[in-house]
Amino acid sequence: MPRTNTPAESCMGTWARADVDTTANAADSVTRLRPSAGRGIPLPDVPEDAPRPMNVSLTQREYRLLLDLLLAADWVIHGHRPEETAEGEPYRMVIQKLLSLAPDFDLAELVEIDSRQNQYRPTRRLEDETGAWQLLDEYDDRAFWEELIVRMAERDVAAMPGKGDVSAMSQDEYERLVGPLEEKYAGEFHANGIERLTLRNS
Repeated sequence: MPRTNTPAESCMGTWARADVDTTANAADSVTRLRPSAGRGIPLPDVPEDAPRPMNVSLTQREYRLLLDLLLAADWVIHGHRPEETAEGEPYRMVIQKLLSLAPDFDLAELVEIDSRQNQYRPTRRLEDETGAWQLLDEYDDRAFWEELIVRMAERDVAAMPGKGDVSAMSQDEYERLVGPLEEKYAGEFHANGIERLTLRNS
């Protein structure tokens, strides 16, 4: 099932179609991708330059997997942002360029054109079939527990007399003080989840 706020809704921006050269062999169809002529796409902290000559060969199956990667990447970059940002624009443009190649891999049923927004977007079929959501759910679950353990351990250390901000500690001191607390909380959450986690009134 697609997530509530799907990456398709955040994958905005003017799209540019890449030049393609499609060749076929007996085993599988392979599409060779070339950067479009014109200005390059600026990336954060990366100088803008003209496209460089490069050929990338992908089978249809590999491009299908690439679509899953694009959905996952777009969700991580844009899914938590209520509005478009200038920082995310270069990534959206790259995603749009790659989505535009779906027809060349005979996967036009997975990507559609939103004429009102002048953009490519995943179809409902792609959102239903993709394995990206399961991978993201697994990552979110792991990240939640790790972040909870670290933050609670750092909170306890910061409350120790004379300690305060843990970011000012040396690596050795941080590991000496925070490490045992992380192990304690990891054992607790592994055994009981959040069942015994409560908020106290101060």
